[in-house]
Amino acid sequence: TGALCTGVYFTGALSTGVYFTGALSTGVYFTGALFTGVYFTGALCTGVYFTGALSTGVYFTGALSTGVYFTGALSTGVYFTGALSTGVYFTGALSTGVCFTGALSTGVYFTGALSTGVYFTGALSTGVYFTGALCTGVYFTGALSTGGYFTGALSTGVYFTGALSTGVYFTGALCTGVCFTGALSTGVYFTGALSTGVYFTGALCTGVYFTGALSTGVYFTGALSTGVYFTGALSTGVYFTGALSTGVCFTGALCTGVYFTGALSTGVYFTGALCTGVYFTGALSTGVYFTGALSTGVYFTGALSTGVYFTGALSTGVCFTGALCTGVYFTGALCTGVYFTGALCTGGYFTGALSTGGYFTGALSTGVCFTGALSTGVYFTGALCTGVCFTGALSTGVYFTGALCTGVYFTGALCTGVCFTGALSTGVYFTGALCTGVYFTGALSTGVCFTGALCTGVYFTGALCTGVYFTGALCTGVYFTGALSTGVYFTGALSTGVCFTGALSTGVYFTGALSTGVCFTGALSTGVYFTGA
Repeated sequence: TGALCTGVYFTGALSTGVYFTGALSTGVYFTGALFTGVYFTGALCTGVYFTGALSTGVYFTGALSTGVYFTGALSTGVYFTGALSTGVYFTGALSTGVCFTGALSTGVYFTGALSTGVYFTGALSTGVYFTGALCTGVYFTGALSTGGYFTGALSTGVYFTGALSTGVYFTGALCTGVCFTGALSTGVYFTGALSTGVYFTGALCTGVYFTGALSTGVYFTGALSTGVYFTGALSTGVYFTGALSTGVCFTGALCTGVYFTGALSTGVYFTGALCTGVYFTGALSTGVYFTGALSTGVYFTGALSTGVYFTGALSTGVCFTGALCTGVYFTGALCTGVYFTGALCTGGYFTGALSTGGYFTGALSTGVCFTGALSTGVYFTGALCTGVCFTGALSTGVYFTGALCTGVYFTGALCTGVCFTGALSTGVYFTGALCTGVYFTGALSTGVCFTGALCTGVYFTGALCTGVYFTGALCTGVYFTGALSTGVYFTGALSTGVCFTGALSTGVYFTGALSTGVCFTGALSTGVYFTGA
């Protein structure tokens, strides 16, 4: 029960019911084995050594100060309930049922392996080091503060349920069944690989870093706040089900079967490539950026709000099924088989080229702009409302089968094989040139304007109602086979081979010059005017 000073040695075994209640000073050595029911209730100061094995039921309830060493193995049921200060070393293996319930301060070292059922329930402060492997069933339930280091591998069933604060480092690999259920604050680092079945269910705050690869079955179910970084590759079956707030960055590649089901708020960045089978089912708010390429089978089923940016190329089989609201930007090229099935609201921008097999089946509202070129096989089957703009060239085989409402603009050239099969309402404008094989099979209502030149093989087979204007020149082989009602105007010149085979009703005006070979084969009713040469 008294104090033990420098140079006291215990080399024999200590059995049941041996008590050390006094303080142990510098240079006290325990080299023998310690069995069940040995108690150390006094403080342990600098330079106390435990080099023998510690068996079931050995208790350390006093504080452990700088320079206490445990180099022997610790077996089932060894308890450390006192605080551990700077420079306490555990270099031996820790087996099932070793418990650390006291706080661990700066410079505590665990360099040995930790096996099933080792518990750390106290707080871990700055500079606690775990360099050995952590096996199944190791529990960390206390908070981890600045400078906690985990450099060893973490195997199945390691649990971190306490909060992790600034400067906690995980540099070793994390294998199946490692669980992080507590909150992760600023400056927590995960630089090692994360394998199947690693779970992050707590919130991740500013400055959490994941630089290692994430493999199949890694789960992030908690919210991710400002400044969380994922720079490593994400493989099949990684799940993000929590909300992602401002400044979350994904710079690594995302491969097959990565899921984002939570909402993505302002300033979330995806700069890496997205491969087959990546899913975004949550809503995307202002300032979400996708700057990497999107390959086959990437799905966006959630709504996209103001200020979402897609600047990378979109390849075959990328699907957008959710609504796209004001200020969504697509500046990258869109390749074969890109699908937009959701509605597009005001201010959606498409400035990149659209290649074969791009599909737009949803409605397009005011202020959706297509400034890039549209190549063969791009389909617009949904309705186009006020203020939709097509300023880029439209090549062979672009299809518009939906209705076009007031204020839709086509200012770019329309090449061979562009088809408009839907109805065109008031205020639809075609200011670009129309080349061979452009078809208008739907009805044209009041206030549709064609101000560009119409070349060989442009067809108008639908009815033309009041107030349709053709102010551009009409060249050889332009056909009007539908009926023309009151108030249709042709103010441009009509060249050889322009044919009007449909009936012309009251108030149809031809004010431009008519050259050789212009044909009117349909009936002309009261009030048809030819005022040009």
